Amino acid sequence: MLKDLNLLEKSVHKSSNLVNKWGALGPPGERSLRELLTVDGISVWDVMAVELALYHIPNGLAERSGHRTLREILTPYLRSLKYAFWRAAPIDTSDCGRWPSGSTALFLGFTWYLARDVLQPVVDMLLREYGLTPVLLTEKLTSPGEATASTHSVQRHRCGETVRDAREFAKSIRRASSILTGDDRYRRIFEDEGRQLWPLIKDGVLTAFNVHAGFY
Repeated sequence: MLKDLNLLEKSVHKSSNLVNKWGALGPPGERSLRELLTVDGISVWDVMAVELALYHIPNGLAERSGHRTLREILTPYLRSLKYAFWRAAPIDTSDCGRWPSGSTALFLGFTWYLARDVLQPVVDMLLREYGLTPVLLTEKLTSPGEATASTHSVQRHRCGETVRDAREFAKSIRRASSILTGDDRYRRIFEDEGRQLWPLIKDGVLTAFNVHAGFY
């Protein structure tokens, strides 16, 4: 067990260093990966970095790309179906009027399990702190019995301007992704001690892109 933990730690440490190094690199005279993937001042590369370092890069380094699980094979298709329903969702701003004034601590509960079991206890603790109002944002449409004053659904902060900005953001990510995957000079950045890793980690990098650009 201890040996496995040591191997995991070494793997994550190595992949984290690689992700950090790659982000600072770019073809001669061109933008670095981090600059290429900066949209409206947000470094999408840094947003993706944790997912890349924890999952996709270690899998690629272990050369598991040719032995994907059924879940890994089906997830891109199921995600597209999920986003198709998301795109068709109506405009709903019913939670906007509940947004608190003053200093706010925003918690992002990407899954209802994370929101309910991990973040909600922290939110409850902060509710007792003076001068800071926590807001727990999740994509789940909570029922009246589950919702609290501090819980908001991203689906109920969906106005026309939000949809437009999200679509433009997703388009920018897709344009950057197209440059990255279509330019061999960028693909050659993904190497480790002279070993080209793009063929091994390509699926993982593209999956991470799709998470952030797949809504539209």
